[in-house]
Amino acid sequence: MSMNEDRFAGTAKNVGGRVEQGFGRATGDVKTEVEGKFKRATAAGQDVYGQAKDAAGEAYEQAKDAVGEAARSVQEHAAPLEEFLRNAIESAVYFRGCRAGHRLVHRPHGRTFGLLELARPTRSPGLTVHPPA
Repeated sequence: MSMNEDRFAGTAKNVGGRVEQGFGRATGDVKTEVEGKFKRATAAGQDVYGQAKDAAGEAYEQAKDAVGEAARSVQEHAAPLEEFLRNAIESAVYFRGCRAGHRLVHRPHGRTFGLLELARPTRSPGLTVHPPA
């Protein structure tokens, strides 16, 4: 875990508070001793804040990496489907109306295959293909 400015400042204040507390105890100065204890308490709070800040930063980075990995996975799995759909659409046969009873069979981009004549419904309907003229 890296040490950010808050953790560094908290550690420095803690050391200063220890020195001040020890000096107050050694000289019998209660005020200096209490001020040292207060500095140590505020330093501990600042250090805990710095640790929380570090943990939040690491959690953010891990979440960002996980989302990036998920996005790459979706792209990898979607590419074959996209290619399949593109090929299916480009190679599909469409019917366009010509005149009553006939359909012109063509593929996208104007490639015509022939004229279909819809047989008059008798007992079983059928299709007759006429080559293009």
